[in-house]
Amino acid sequence: MQLVGAAAITLLTVVNCLGLKEGAGVQNAFTVLKIGAVLLLCTAGFLVPAGVAIDWTAPLPSGNLAAAIGIAMVGVFGAYDGWYQATFTAGEIRDPSRNLPRGIAAGALAIMVLYAIINVVYLRALPLADLAASPRIGESAAVALLGPRGGQLMALAVLLALFGSLSAGILSAARIYLPMAEDGLFHTATGVALFRLRRDRPDASRPYRVSGYPWVPGLFVLTSLLFVVNALVTSPVDSLIGVGIVALGLPAYLWWRRAANQS
Repeated sequence: MQLVGAAAITLLTVVNCLGLKEGAGVQNAFTVLKIGAVLLLCTAGFLVPAGVAIDWTAPLPSGNLAAAIGIAMVGVFGAYDGWYQATFTAGEIRDPSRNLPRGIAAGALAIMVLYAIINVVYLRALPLADLAASPRIGESAAVALLGPRGGQLMALAVLLALFGSLSAGILSAARIYLPMAEDGLFHTATGVALFRLRRDRPDASRPYRVSGYPWVPGLFVLTSLLFVVNALVTSPVDSLIGVGIVALGLPAYLWWRRAANQS
């Protein structure tokens, strides 16, 4: 499996090195394929009889729900991760001040609708306890509703989604590192930076407006901090591993800053 992943990354890197048109073409193709596969599964899932009746009023489990919801939301935000990647290519978007916000909003809304629909299909397939215990929820739900062929189709949809995610990451994420390197930057806190830029550069041109400033970005920063603290408390080992990976880049960052100051 690792060899397959390495081959996929290598292939997509070569395609994106050929040019933006080629990379975007592959990304668009896989976006259509994976969304089509999800819609096909959702349609089939609603056409067959439900495996269980959805209990919309089931009681909540006992225990500290706040901490449990907090750690679960890390996974939820991970599922939505990528909505901001269009900003990495803002310099190559036609009329970005108009098209970028619309693209981000439309993409996020489309993903919300797809996730909501497919989660209803999951709830029609298996009891909640079985879904929670399954390591591959989509495949388990598809098998329960559609049989082995449904599981195979879900596995194909997952592979398409993974390949599409790799393609999106290679297409967009690589574009942010060049300007960061040119500016001598390595870590960023974009939410907090908004407040400092407003203070230090009050007369700067701002084609992108922040509705609800300062409350909306302030809420974003506070929520992000709460998720970080909650993850450190509830999953300290995994969290510290992540912090360690980030810390590995600090020597390079300090060296770059020192070289920039000396020049």
